Amino acid sequence: MEVAGAQRSPIASPPASPAHGGTMAARVQAAEARTPLLLVKTGGPGRRRLLQSLSAPGNLYIVCMSEERNWADPYVDEWLMDPTTDHEQGIARVQQFMRERGIVFQGVLSYDEYGTELAAHIAAALKLPGIRPENIHVIRNKLALRQLCQRHGVPSPRTLRLNGHGVVVRSEQHLQQMLAEAGMAFPLVVKPTHGAGKYAVRRVDSAAEMFKAIVDFRDNVDAFIKRWVLPRDHAEGLFAETLLQGGPEVDVDFVASRGRLVFMSINENRTAIGPGFAEAGGHCPPTFSAAVYESICQLTKVGGKQAKRKKERRRRRQRRRAGRRDTKKTGARARLKQPEK
Repeated sequence: MEVAGAQRSPIASPPASPAHGGTMAARVQAAEARTPLLLVKTGGPGRRRLLQSLSAPGNLYIVCMSEERNWADPYVDEWLMDPTTDHEQGIARVQQFMRERGIVFQGVLSYDEYGTELAAHIAAALKLPGIRPENIHVIRNKLALRQLCQRHGVPSPRTLRLNGHGVVVRSEQHLQQMLAEAGMAFPLVVKPTHGAGKYAVRRVDSAAEMFKAIVDFRDNVDAFIKRWVLPRDHAEGLFAETLLQGGPEVDVDFVASRGRLVFMSINENRTAIGPGFAEAGGHCPPTFSAAVYESICQLTKVGGKQAKRKKERRRRRQRRRAGRRDTKKTGARARLKQPEK
């Protein structure tokens, strides 16, 4: 494990103290004086303003876990170089770092899509607030999210796995058979189960186009893994879904706390460009009718209420199990206290 100190930019924070970038003792002293935060991955340079605002107050000691040192260097106090794609190995590296530095992280953060799963696993292992690992897995896996929506009656495109988890499309004829069995017809969209930024997303209008997209994807899996530092089982996932056309496309960003919406923003997207669906911008607030706006709000609120009810049911089950264990223990103690005849 390689760890490096870094000098912060004077633009991003108050004047640097002698602790910045100095000896090991100086860095430990700086970490003790501020709140240690683990940042998992930095994203691209487009995230500069976000990281600037995070580091500017000067009350955080930011340790960045990344596969390489990069543009974020002026805003990071230390680098934890970690090229691993395995969650358990990543957790072990962080715990080793904490032992060696005597640092106790007070938070784990990732604003980069490729770092959210690892951040969730690390936060859970350190017993820090964060999204549950099983939830972030579904959120980040596009195919798993579609299947979850289908199980709960939420309208979503029909899907078909094309690669990964033992699925291999052997030929164009095999592909046509798979599509027929799934009841899917062109046009379709091919996309990785994991990924971001429209990587390898493509509209296809024939079995020949789709099979070529599958072969091209397989040929570039290693480059995909290297570029985004993904586990192989994530990088190999590819699926197809029906192309939805005719209605408005929106992005809904919201924050929910204890099943209650505390913030929501709806952005209306302009029609995407080309077979790769390049983004063309959008409108916020959206331009469609108030009725459409309200229907989106209601759908989001219903989802939040369902999540709250699910959490409450899980807590009731946990209390019932705990009650049964307590009953067993009480009965065992009572038997032990009975006098001998």
